[in-house]
Amino acid sequence: MKEKTFSILSIVLFAAFLAVIALSFLLPSGDYSVHEKRWLSPFPAFSAKTLFSGEFGSGLEDYMADHLPGRDAWVGLNAYAEYFSGRQNAKDILVGKSGRLYERPEEWSEQNASANIRAVDRFAEKLGRDIDILLIPSAGSVLQEDLPPLSDRYTDRESIRAVYDRLGGRVKPFDISGVFFAGGDRDALYYTTDHHWTSA
Repeated sequence: MKEKTFSILSIVLFAAFLAVIALSFLLPSGDYSVHEKRWLSPFPAFSAKTLFSGEFGSGLEDYMADHLPGRDAWVGLNAYAEYFSGRQNAKDILVGKSGRLYERPEEWSEQNASANIRAVDRFAEKLGRDIDILLIPSAGSVLQEDLPPLSDRYTDRESIRAVYDRLGGRVKPFDISGVFFAGGDRDALYYTTDHHWTSA
């Protein structure tokens, strides 16, 4: 009798759980995730075409993943689990030894660099006067001693120098990299959870 009661109770609880999950997908939910800073997948449009092409199924899968009940809590829990298991990165963000967040180093792209240099040179020529340009090294390149072990190498100094050396005559580089890489309270140069440099 006890086994039968336990089985019925298990079935009822499981059915209730499924009902709550199904109902939660039907209730209105937000379109934007503040914590992830991105738009969530909308409910896909249903038609015979989208159904048989697989577009509806794929869209529904994305929608359900983005609108899972308690998703923010699960995302946060996963981030903490990865951090405490030694994986000190999430997508393109590194967590420093001090808890400071860093963007992963950008790979040098000759194509992008040449296009940007030409655009700046053309702007100066079109303006008909000399202009100044200021490139700021990233926090990861300046505070490398705070980075987690085995982090990718930052090449900001070399990249900035390579750009400055190729600028046209009307573009005057304003190089303050030396100030950033010099001693002193370098921690105050950047925000702790933001890649922008402070007014310090």
